[in-house]
Amino acid sequence: MHGDWVAATASVLAAIIGVVGGYLLARYHREKRLLRFVLMDVDDLSSTLRQHGNFEFKFKDYTTSQLMLSTITVRNTGNCSLRDISITVKLPGYHPFAQISCSSDSEALASEVRVTALPTNGTSPEFAATLPFFNPNERFSFKILYDGPSSVCEISCRLPDTAVSVLTVSDLIRLNSRRDRWKTLTSMLLAAALACGGALLGAHSYDVVKKRGADLSAPAQ
Repeated sequence: MHGDWVAATASVLAAIIGVVGGYLLARYHREKRLLRFVLMDVDDLSSTLRQHGNFEFKFKDYTTSQLMLSTITVRNTGNCSLRDISITVKLPGYHPFAQISCSSDSEALASEVRVTALPTNGTSPEFAATLPFFNPNERFSFKILYDGPSSVCEISCRLPDTAVSVLTVSDLIRLNSRRDRWKTLTSMLLAAALACGGALLGAHSYDVVKKRGADLSAPAQ
């Protein structure tokens, strides 16, 4: 009787593990179209020089004593390729001087990103970028050099059936922390379920061996 209960419990546990494992596997392999922008902290390139007195940066005919650098990382965090991507980057505020560049660990990827400055009178400069093809886990960065004051860039990007997220560094840290906790919890639950299943199967095997031993030691009728 005890052995039957152990076997039934082990079967139920194995079924639960199979269902959960199948769900997680299907969730991992399903198509995910995800595009992520991360706004890095703005660098004040003139802060150190400002401590040593007056200075100026000169760019052709433009001169400024306050120079900022904003960096935006772009990554395909999904598991499928994205096509025909159009991005608009806006720099709020009055910035008569603003230049943008694109960089990537992959020279081939960086060469495919086309960036142009939209017409402006210095108020809220805008840049348009296009990319024909973006593979999973690929990434590149926009770097915008401009005269102060510091501004938070605004991103506009719409892709069919694609989740587009714009995060700050703090947002990304919190997101990764939640994801790590979820992975740890899932691993612990699966480990506990496997341990329980192993213990139950061990108990069942012990009962079977014990019963067979009793049968063999019983006197013949």
